[in-house]
Amino acid sequence: MGESFKDKTLGRDVIYCLLNETVIEGDGSTTKVLAGHLFAKIKVADTSSAIGTGTLYANIKLGKATMAQADITLASGDKVVDLGDPFELNSTGEMKYLVGFARSKSINYSKSTVDMTVDKDEFTDQRSDGLVAISGDINGYKLNCNESTSATFKLENMFIDIVVQNGTTTEGSTYEKSTPIVVLALIWQKTINAGGLVEIDVVPAQITSMGDSADYGSATTRNMSWTGCAKSEKGVIPTKCHVTTKAST
Repeated sequence: MGESFKDKTLGRDVIYCLLNETVIEGDGSTTKVLAGHLFAKIKVADTSSAIGTGTLYANIKLGKATMAQADITLASGDKVVDLGDPFELNSTGEMKYLVGFARSKSINYSKSTVDMTVDKDEFTDQRSDGLVAISGDINGYKLNCNESTSATFKLENMFIDIVVQNGTTTEGSTYEKSTPIVVLALIWQKTINAGGLVEIDVVPAQITSMGDSADYGSATTRNMSWTGCAKSEKGVIPTKCHVTTKAST
């Protein structure tokens, strides 16, 4: 039956988002995608492609996300969207792009059906139109976050202008609200061992609602809802990835 997804989840492990997807084009000589990075190929060279025919990624369709099993030297003409390493740490030992307030997450898939009943049918006949809607929620504790590069800050900034004034010697900054499509990565295991199997949902999405609440004597909570999009600005398509993490970290 193959390896099962044995690791438990704490809910927050791992959710991260990207607002600025990195498009990388190959030159045939330089490593472009590092092992362990999620990526989606958006263009494949006609010949000698590192992500085309005869490679580990031959059957992965354009726009679908997967994980690099080893460093990839892209051929000239190859083009991918690099979504980064979901387990990579920044200089302070925290995961890059982590949605820091999150403690729980959900994802929902739904299809619409059409009544195709005819007189000769004994039962009502429902047929799907093939369209799938994806949505979900991210819930957790509200944090004081003045780090403008964090995923949490950028999500909050989708709903309201943010003014940051630290200390008495800085000029302060104003961040105008914007509503870009983000790429969410939801990983359903708590701890991933090197070379282990992991399930990741990669979904371009719009954050559609945000709410904070507080009761006397309790922590302030934050809740966000999101709706999946057909593709990101750079061409990433919703994908559920069953992938093996890189053999060494």
